[in-house]
Amino acid sequence: MRSIFEESEISDTIHPPAGGVETPPQVFSDNIAPNAFKITAVYWFGIPDYWEYIEHREKVKFRILKAFEELDIKFATSDEVVHLVSGGTSSPSSSRPMPQ
Repeated sequence: MRSIFEESEISDTIHPPAGGVETPPQVFSDNIAPNAFKITAVYWFGIPDYWEYIEHREKVKFRILKAFEELDIKFATSDEVVHLVSGGTSSPSSSRPMPQ
């Protein structure tokens, strides 16, 4: 995953020298649990614009997901189905019980 931060589309706006000192991105495995593997990435975004930062952060997340897909790493998803109903009363046409 560290190599993703070196791709030009990602790296062009991150980790500019701060006071002449390079501040490269840092990537850590933050927590490993039976139902989660949390990864933390810390990097400096060089443009002082919040919305550009949010857009860049999304680009990083999708690039990471693409890397997992390329490695054929799949994520478990919940079997829970949520039905939203607007006005009146209604019941779902089908439902599945949560796995135990």
